[in-house]
Amino acid sequence: MTSQPYDLSSYDTVEVEFYFYSYSMETGEDFWLRYYDGNSWQTVETYVSGTDFENTSFYVATVTLNKADYNFVNNAQFRFQNDASANADQIFIDQVTITGKTGNSVARNTVASNKTTHVRYFDSGLELFETDFKAYPNPVAGDILNIQLNDSEAENVTYTITSMLGKVITRGYLTNDYINVNNLNTGIYLLEINDGEEKMVQKFIKK
Repeated sequence: MTSQPYDLSSYDTVEVEFYFYSYSMETGEDFWLRYYDGNSWQTVETYVSGTDFENTSFYVATVTLNKADYNFVNNAQFRFQNDASANADQIFIDQVTITGKTGNSVARNTVASNKTTHVRYFDSGLELFETDFKAYPNPVAGDILNIQLNDSEAENVTYTITSMLGKVITRGYLTNDYINVNNLNTGIYLLEINDGEEKMVQKFIKK
């Protein structure tokens, strides 16, 4: 998964923060964060299954690149690359934030990395988004995704489930307090709930 080009030439440091979730990665298999300096790709950081992360858990990682160690150019790019076997090994990447810094200033949508990357563990039951509804269990391993609306009297509520690429998978009316997700493949999805007054979106994972 490769980013668009960024002009990093004016920054002293670049920071990359991202969330990730792993599925079916064998012990010792890994994925990389890589940086393109205009000439070649360099592996900035490596995350190893069984050492840096475990399957079916949420993590957030922050990597900081310094100008002294990396050539910041006007056509820099970043890439997440999974170095695993082909038996359904998957790494889901989300909420990538790239921040360029010059002295004390900060500019969003630039980029970063450091050799001392810190990965913090999040319990798989953690709700990453505050919304006006609750979808649980998340991740969902069975067929039923329960929906709890804060406004229990809302009528004609609709739902839409889309992939992370924006493809609509299914939609309909929320006639019960759950959605049957047995037709979904393993992956991360966006669930949009529309109560007629506002649209509310939350991510969920199907195991």
